[in-house]
Amino acid sequence: MLNSKRAEMSKFAWAILAIVGYMAYSQGLIPGFTPAASTGGTPTTGSSGSTGTTNTLNIASDCTQGTTLTGNILRLYTDALLTSENTTVYVDGSELKTIGNGGTTTVQSGKNGQKIELYPALYSTTYYANHFKGELATCTAGASTANPQFTVVKDDSPGGAGVSAPQVSNKVYLMSTGPVVSITNDFQSDAQDGTGNIGSAGGFENLSISQGSIGSVQLQFKVPSKEAWGPIGGNIMSCQFPSAIYDSTNPISITVAGQTLTAADKNPSSQQFVLYQANNTVKSFKFPGIDGMANTIISGAMVITADQNHEPAAFIDRVNCTVFDTNYYKRQVDGKWVVDTENRDTNADVGAANSLFDFVIGVE
Repeated sequence: MLNSKRAEMSKFAWAILAIVGYMAYSQGLIPGFTPAASTGGTPTTGSSGSTGTTNTLNIASDCTQGTTLTGNILRLYTDALLTSENTTVYVDGSELKTIGNGGTTTVQSGKNGQKIELYPALYSTTYYANHFKGELATCTAGASTANPQFTVVKDDSPGGAGVSAPQVSNKVYLMSTGPVVSITNDFQSDAQDGTGNIGSAGGFENLSISQGSIGSVQLQFKVPSKEAWGPIGGNIMSCQFPSAIYDSTNPISITVAGQTLTAADKNPSSQQFVLYQANNTVKSFKFPGIDGMANTIISGAMVITADQNHEPAAFIDRVNCTVFDTNYYKRQVDGKWVVDTENRDTNADVGAANSLFDFVIGVE
């Protein structure tokens, strides 16, 4: 009898607790739980006041087969096929394969496909290497490196911002073999020849600069209409001169295409230039990309400031300048491709057999 009553009281107590618990739950008073919406549903766990999230299953890719990527290299402007050139293909940051024009390699396309980078004419000494990247977002059995989803990568260092290239893939620029620079003096009667070369045996001076004064020259950099130098990554101008003769703070200032050139982060060795005076210094500047189709002539100017206590004197105090193109090369330390001039002591590893522009400014 007693046990029966205790059982009935226990059932009653559990019923009361159940009612209280439901009321607390429905009012959101239980920490860690959110009541279901009025339309019904399953409550989700989370912090107080937050709503639950639905887990989504992401598949690796919507493609069930590899995509055949075909190389298609064209020369910029004329669209002539470059059958002798290759495209180096990178996927997800790693080198996959180098394929010739018309050659193929296998990549993965689709919504979650591989990130692809293309380097047309990477090892060429005739054409300027280019860099493109993109993804084949649609699942497909075949694609070309000329797919419009691959767009130009504009590398800004160390040569400075390049000329804006057309957003078409796998086209390369022909590197000029005969660019010239012409130099004329500002308000002075002396003049150099058209290339700025005064000759190793002497020649005539081109600027009269007394101690503490300045002299300036006008420059014109010329390339043929269908050729280019450093159109994407830009170029580097390096000038060597006797350091004791010119102002130590701002010996030279160079303007190209209306913009004052800023310092580059690397200098070539002084062995690149031969001066008659051992005491010399080298300064380098970021030089803009040159695209002959956009502009065959780029105008500039150089201002040279003499030291307060020295007066430049004739041939031995000349200023030698060279414009290098930048090119791609693989760093030994990490195997990464970078845009730069690999070996500044020679021209062998620059983008062509010779530097872009060489010129000399003599003084008196």
